[in-house]
Amino acid sequence: SKYSIAPLLWRSMLRLHINYFTYNVHSAKAISEIINDKSFLGFNVAKPYKKYACKLAKPDDDTTRALGICNTIYRKDNQLCCANTDGDGCLDGMKLNGFKLAGSETLILGCGGAGASLAFALIKNGGSVWIFDSDVQKTKLFLSKLGKKRSKAHIWNKHKLNFDAIVNATSAGMKLLGTKNHLRTPLPKSFLKKLIASFFVEMNYNPHKTVFLKVGEKNGATIVLGIYMLYFQARKAAELFGLRSSISEFNRVVRSMNIPIKVSA
Repeated sequence: SKYSIAPLLWRSMLRLHINYFTYNVHSAKAISEIINDKSFLGFNVAKPYKKYACKLAKPDDDTTRALGICNTIYRKDNQLCCANTDGDGCLDGMKLNGFKLAGSETLILGCGGAGASLAFALIKNGGSVWIFDSDVQKTKLFLSKLGKKRSKAHIWNKHKLNFDAIVNATSAGMKLLGTKNHLRTPLPKSFLKKLIASFFVEMNYNPHKTVFLKVGEKNGATIVLGIYMLYFQARKAAELFGLRSSISEFNRVVRSMNIPIKVSA
């Protein structure tokens, strides 16, 4: 989207080593045409095309092979490959803020591409997840893809109220031009206040502190801004492109935008 801050942060992270372009595509066919242009090192893919993009490249990581959704396309050994860095990127941001993965119990609100990839990352690293999505069939489809890991994932029925972390993986709270979506929360605020968790984690990054995070802060939880996921998933994607990221430049740009985070190597 032309309103996204992601391109600015990508350019700052990669400094002047590459040109980073954004394309507002309106059809799956347009993606096919773009990714066949060999002048590009790789591509970031946003919704609603994360599933379609997997049909155009070889899945190259466990998440993409299991779930069939990707956010990164790159060239490897003269072949188009795809991977999903969302889940591991979000998890890195959580760990940087003190989240302990072993034996953890996480509630994920939303089972779209980003939520599903985070759930998979948590499960494969020893955590358990509870998932809530208004589309129950979507959640059941995700669970069916887990194989032996299925016992670590549950559909949340709102009875369990105590978790190590609660994650907003919906679009509720994201700033959308001409709407009041930034005032929304993935669950009613009155219900969010009843939930007990050490961490409230956001996957949206604009605004940097959503209403969901403000509720978590009032609950006494450590809040993890969505900008952490944006940074770490982009850093992992950059490595797939064969590039190194500039952490100091990223921190400078984030600081200039008054976003209260700092990342390190």
